[in-house]
Amino acid sequence: MDPATEFSVKEVEAVQELRKRVADLEPKFKSDFLRQDLSLLRFLRARELNLNKSEEMLRKHINWRAENQVDNILNEQIYPQFFEDFPVKLSGRDKEGYLVATAPVGKFDFRSMVESGLKDEFVLFVVQWFERVLDICDQMSTKEKFYSQLCVVFDFEGFEYKQLASKAVISMVIELIQIFEANYPEILRVVWIVNAPAIFNVLWGVIKPFLTERTNSKIRIFGSNKNKWRTDILNMIDEDNIPSEFSGANTCCPDYNNDTDFDLKKISPRFQTFGLEDMTKVFVGARQTYTVQVNASSGTEINWNFATEKCDINFRVNFETDEEVIRPCRVDSHLCTQKGKISCETSGLYTLVFDNTYSSFKGKSLRYIVWTS
Repeated sequence: MDPATEFSVKEVEAVQELRKRVADLEPKFKSDFLRQDLSLLRFLRARELNLNKSEEMLRKHINWRAENQVDNILNEQIYPQFFEDFPVKLSGRDKEGYLVATAPVGKFDFRSMVESGLKDEFVLFVVQWFERVLDICDQMSTKEKFYSQLCVVFDFEGFEYKQLASKAVISMVIELIQIFEANYPEILRVVWIVNAPAIFNVLWGVIKPFLTERTNSKIRIFGSNKNKWRTDILNMIDEDNIPSEFSGANTCCPDYNNDTDFDLKKISPRFQTFGLEDMTKVFVGARQTYTVQVNASSGTEINWNFATEKCDINFRVNFETDEEVIRPCRVDSHLCTQKGKISCETSGLYTLVFDNTYSSFKGKSLRYIVWTS
C-alpha cells in the first residue's frame, strides 16, 4: 500500500464531504490536477481529517493564491543568478516513481543575499519551485498512478554560523516554512538533510516549532557519516537516480535551468550498464590525470561507465581545449559504477578527464568503457 495514494474509509468519506463544502472553489483551482480527490486529501491529512479546519485551510490557500497571483508565478522573471548560486537538480524518480530533487543548501550565502535586498526575490524563487514541482507531478501522473509528492536531499556541507547570526535570514526562513505549511501540505515524501554540522542543531531548534508533526516525521537528519545517509537514501532511490555529487551514479545530471525546456522523458535516466570485466583497466598515479579523447560529430551521443577500487576520483568532460561540458566533481566511483552520457551539440574533440591530482600519495585503479551512439 502506498500511503500517499491510498485512502482509508474515513478519508474517502472526508474527501466527499470536503468536496461538497468547497464546491464553490473548484472553478478557482489552477488545474484539474488540483481538483483530484488526492489533492483535496492533502489538505485533510494536514489537519488530521478535521473538516472545519481543512475547509478553512483550503479557502485561505485559494485566497492567498489570488492575492499573490500564484497561478501565473512561473511566468515571473526573477534574479537569474539564483539558478547558479542555489542549483537544484531534478535527478530522477524513487523506487515508487516519485520525483527526486537535490540541492546544496549549505554553500548558499543566505545572509549576503538578504543584505543585498534580494529577500523578496528569493521567496518568489522558492514559491516558484513549489509550483514547478506540482506542475511536474501533474505531468508525471497517469490514470494508473497519481503523483503529488517528491523526495528531496538537502546537503548542508559548508553551512556556517554567520547565517544564523542574521535576524533577517531567520525571519525569511520562518516565512518560507509558513508559506509551505499553509499552502503546500503533504507534497513531501521524505527529506534527507545530510552533512549537517553541529551548528545545524541551532537552526533546527528555530524552525522545528513551525513544522507540523506530519512534516517533521518525514525529515531525516544526518551528519557527515556518508555510510549512514547514503544507505538510508538507497533504500528508497536507486543509484542511477542520484547525482554523483550526492554519492550516486549519475555523473551527467544537469542543474535545472529556467531557460531550458524541461523534458519529462529524461527525468529518469536510462543508462546502459557494463560489468567491470568489460572495461579497460588503467592506473592513475598520485597527482596524475588520465584522459580519454573522442572525436565526435554534432548529434553523436558519448556514453561512459567507470569505477575505481577503494577510493574516489575527480571526473569532468571538456570540449576542445577548456570548455566544460560536465563540471569537475569528486565521485564515489569506488562505491558504485559511475554512468553518464552527453549529446554533442558541436562537432569536435571531447575529453573525459579522470583527475587524481588532489591525491598526493595514493594512486587509483580505474576501469572504464566509453562508446558512441
